[in-house]
Amino acid sequence: MSVDPLAAWLMARVEGVARAEGPPIDGVALGDSTFWRVADQDTRRDPLGAMLCDALPGRCAWVAANALAADHYACVLELLLRCGMVPKNVVAVANLRSFSPTWHARPRYRLRATLDALSDAVAHGWRGALPGDADAPPPEVEVAEPEGALRAYDAIPHPTPAEGLRTLGEVRRFLERTRGSTEAQRLRVVFGLYHGVAISDEHPVWGGWRRLAALCADHGCRLWPYVAPINVECADRCAGSGVRAAAGENARRFASEAAGWAGVAGVLDLHDAYPPARFVRPTHPTEHLDAAGRLDLARRVGAWVGGAAAGRGAWRR
Repeated sequence: MSVDPLAAWLMARVEGVARAEGPPIDGVALGDSTFWRVADQDTRRDPLGAMLCDALPGRCAWVAANALAADHYACVLELLLRCGMVPKNVVAVANLRSFSPTWHARPRYRLRATLDALSDAVAHGWRGALPGDADAPPPEVEVAEPEGALRAYDAIPHPTPAEGLRTLGEVRRFLERTRGSTEAQRLRVVFGLYHGVAISDEHPVWGGWRRLAALCADHGCRLWPYVAPINVECADRCAGSGVRAAAGENARRFASEAAGWAGVAGVLDLHDAYPPARFVRPTHPTEHLDAAGRLDLARRVGAWVGGAAAGRGAWRR
């Protein structure tokens, strides 16, 4: 039976981490494309995941791939636990764009087949032994979008109708027509949808985060979520102060919500920590940082987790 290629890679990565020789691994960092991507202009090519492991206390490992979200993180942690690894610290990036309807509602970015394969492995007591290259980068997966699923997505009303675009389908077609452009309307639309929509109490992405926190609480791990940087200065310039304010409110909402979950040691809010020059594309709504930004973020997170481990207490920006 074929296995989703990204799920197969993640399971091979998990086994490589769990079976690594040497001293026990104290921590694991879980992330998305922000852990892998480097800027074309970077002379230092270390990805953020590797930088985090260098900065965090003790021996650490990282598992990340494009578009992973909290429900995928929870499956990865459960597979690590099944392999006998119980990390003291679990660092996980909270990318607020994962709450955006353009991410969580669209089949292409939900990675449903990957999640189903990971969940099936958890449910059937998987304990490793899947062949694969644990050190290779994750495969590029082109997720098919069945016509019915795409039609349902297209029919979703635009949560903050603007620019004459009333549904997510109209937004999708507009963005496809203007792909690669930096024209003002495109940037307003993208910033608004990524970060201008308030996170609701019922949002399905909360479920993955609560499951991840509960796993940590049940197994004595300390969960350290940090809110990924957002290019807020560019958002302010391109889409107006309302989007920047909404992004800030969503970051505060996440930090407040997560701080109340058992298993969470602290929440670090970095949503407005960096100027446009530190992003790989300074004029775009990206969460990916250049080498200087990645190194600074890794050091901040390492000092945050390490300070608490040394008894100075968890803190929240």
